[in-house]
Amino acid sequence: MAKHGQPRPEFFKRLMALDKVLRKKGFPAMSPWWERVLEEFYCDEAMDLVLRVGRRGGKSSTFCRVAVAEGIYGEHVITPGDIGVIPLVSVDRRESTGRIRNIRAILDAINMDYRDTRDEIELKHKPVLFKTFTATIAGVSGFTAICILLDEVSKWKDSDTGVNPAGEVISSIKPTIATQPLARVFMCSSPWSTLDAHYDAFERGNIGTQRVAYAPTWEANPSLTEEATHSLERDERKWLREYKGIPQAAISNAFDPEVIDDSMRSPVAAEYGQPVLVIDPSS
Repeated sequence: MAKHGQPRPEFFKRLMALDKVLRKKGFPAMSPWWERVLEEFYCDEAMDLVLRVGRRGGKSSTFCRVAVAEGIYGEHVITPGDIGVIPLVSVDRRESTGRIRNIRAILDAINMDYRDTRDEIELKHKPVLFKTFTATIAGVSGFTAICILLDEVSKWKDSDTGVNPAGEVISSIKPTIATQPLARVFMCSSPWSTLDAHYDAFERGNIGTQRVAYAPTWEANPSLTEEATHSLERDERKWLREYKGIPQAAISNAFDPEVIDDSMRSPVAAEYGQPVLVIDPSS
């Protein structure tokens, strides 16, 4: 197995050069927060970056620039006959399609030749494939990855069980970079609860080859103010989760914690009879 974890400061410079070209083409600039976090990550020996970022924080647009830069400038060693895949794993097909559309727009802006379908784009001058996946265990193995982008991990959900499959999906996809020492893994999400793989990874902090970074929406994306996010979400608890990036206690994914607390108050036995607790774990 290849030894992972090498600083890549020259690659970061190329990523920022790409960002500069895209700004001239009318794309929004990468925010100072994203620039700082990515510079620290690429100048480090870390392999995994776990990001907790509020919604509308520029995650998707930044991820797509990283993907294109890794595909074009990554200096990954791909053996003859193989192809280096950059998987973009999203919560559902609609989100995945949006990532491909963004990558296509970037490649068009820099006049890069490619072949594409709805779900994937292959560079013509280099054996690199950008491919979207929905978050299922079966679909994320059997290829060689050179960079892995996991988007909105906290909100993944298995269509049959309703359970977040992130732990199993991540375990299945990580071996695809085993032969690629320069490969990096990005796990990014706005938070949901305190009972999912993204929460667990973030709470482990900066340990081994993992680094973490946090920002509320308005810090990661200064084009939105804190006041503006309040107008987008009036419910305080939902605002804290979606925009400030504070995970909510996962007492239940079906009911608010306050409702659960109220329900647990002891009833008067003479009036209501013997208390009975019923739990519906489907959500």
